[in-house]
Amino acid sequence: MISVEEMAVVGFGEVRRAPKSAGAETSGLEAAFWDRIASSSVEIGPLWMGEIGNKNIIKQIIPYIFKKQFKSKYELLKLLELLKEESKAKPFFYSSDEIASKLKKSTPKLDYILKKLNQKGYNAIKTHFSDNSFKTNAPFNEIKNIFIKKEKN
Repeated sequence: MISVEEMAVVGFGEVRRAPKSAGAETSGLEAAFWDRIASSSVEIGPLWMGEIGNKNIIKQIIPYIFKKQFKSKYELLKLLELLKEESKAKPFFYSSDEIASKLKKSTPKLDYILKKLNQKGYNAIKTHFSDNSFKTNAPFNEIKNIFIKKEKN
């Protein structure tokens, strides 16, 4: 059995969410759930917390694409570049449509969200698997403010 200390060294970790953390707004069943455990936090894990891709392998694949005849060479390169960027990010992501729905705001364009987060000094990148999702190290309140301020403009 691998110890917690050994897991941390290779990239495993735990996620804890306090009931009222990160300014999360709760309603319905979620609110009832958090009210029920209000005096404790929820622990999820162990989870892989390291990089999710190997950028060195991606770098080795790119020249190979130029040697072969692929009909969708441009799309493959675009995907590989996105995977290379995404490989540096943590495993969790945000869906801009879901955030907008919960906040009852319109969804800003993803490029606008990423630009604003990057301007504030946070890492923010698109995901390869969803056109409206992104990964960032920004706290949720920063993300929420982008949605609120965008609608005021």
